Amino acid sequence: MKGQRLDLNWFLLVAGAWVILVVTALWPASYWLQVDYVIVHDTVEGTPPRMSVSRTIKRPFLGSWLATVLERESGGFSAYCPAPGVNDYRPENVLPDDLDLNWWTFPKECDLPPGDYKVSTVWMIDPPLMPRKTIRVMSNVFTVHPKVQ
Repeated sequence: MKGQRLDLNWFLLVAGAWVILVVTALWPASYWLQVDYVIVHDTVEGTPPRMSVSRTIKRPFLGSWLATVLERESGGFSAYCPAPGVNDYRPENVLPDDLDLNWWTFPKECDLPPGDYKVSTVWMIDPPLMPRKTIRVMSNVFTVHPKVQ
């Protein structure tokens, strides 16, 4: 009888751990961060493009990000300027009023020659005791126009 009770306790412990693991694995990234859009506006060469972003930080989390500026080439887009970073995200954090691409890719500045581009942004959320969560957002295509002399 004592052996059966011990077996049942181990079974319940292991089953409970699996349930917790499955539930936390299914928890969506939007529990921490919601990103509605990332829009990059056209600009002229030498001026970082302005950006419009709608994001909501719902709960504090430590996360990393990778913003990659992609350049249009024949046949598609290729990576032009990757910019990684880490941040302590908190609901009270707001984006600056003068948001531009240099802020988005800080500390790296992406000096863009004339052409067409878009920005891929990936956030990796690392909640404690849970698997990593990922959010990917692609911006619109924007144009860097040549500077008029």
